[in-house]
Amino acid sequence: MLVAYKRTGSTFLGDLLGRRADVFYWYEPLAKGRVRNYFKERNLLFYVLCSIPEVWKPFVDCFKRKDESCAQVLQDSCKHSEHRMVKILRIDVKSVGSMLETNPRLKMVLLFRDPRGSMNSRLTTAFYQKYVRNISQISNNADMLCSRMRADMSAGKKLKIKYPGRVILLQYEDLDDSENKLNKLYDFLNIEPPKQRTVTVVKNGEHVNDKPAGFHPFSYRHEMPFHVNQIMNAHCSDIYKKLGLRKFENEDNYKNDKISVIVNKLPFAILP
Repeated sequence: MLVAYKRTGSTFLGDLLGRRADVFYWYEPLAKGRVRNYFKERNLLFYVLCSIPEVWKPFVDCFKRKDESCAQVLQDSCKHSEHRMVKILRIDVKSVGSMLETNPRLKMVLLFRDPRGSMNSRLTTAFYQKYVRNISQISNNADMLCSRMRADMSAGKKLKIKYPGRVILLQYEDLDDSENKLNKLYDFLNIEPPKQRTVTVVKNGEHVNDKPAGFHPFSYRHEMPFHVNQIMNAHCSDIYKKLGLRKFENEDNYKNDKISVIVNKLPFAILP
């Protein structure tokens, strides 16, 4: 189970973990209208994924034929997959404890991101621009995001202690293209690393809407206005500290790339 928040790099991480022939990857099953997120007429819209995941191909072919048996095809693909992965953005981490208790095979990957990076992504996303447009709405959104992160971080740490080897807390800022990191993550999930790389890593500053999802953790420093950073500071300063990230009090430091966002090290890094 991949648990994350909107605009935290969860699609990128899901791509790393889910694009395998032996993994059945279900994208946000709790999202309202999820069918529309996958399909438009006869074309698959798997968000930023470049191609259809292997286990979905029989279902997609069936769907194009408008065959009434497609649901059974999808069920069979899920049933016969060695691994099943679900990405969920709308769940309280504390409630996952009961799932871990009842299903001893279940593992949880909990992904966090610098909330300033999440906010910047939200402010440049068409969906959010309809609902987060003024200072009051940005402030409310920041408060909600960091309140949830605060509670989930605490719950995640407790679950990690209670279920050793089955819960891992990650930071988006740590998900670069290091093969050792990815292999350790695959090892945690008991899956073999892919034979060839399936994800395009986009360098900082190169990520735009018509390019694949990539690794661009701190682009907000040159995209998000400083006054929004100040709003984030009011609600999320303790979250920065918990994530090992720097709080920027003035605009010069905020824009200065020579000053690292990471203070010393990331507390939820894959490798020590």
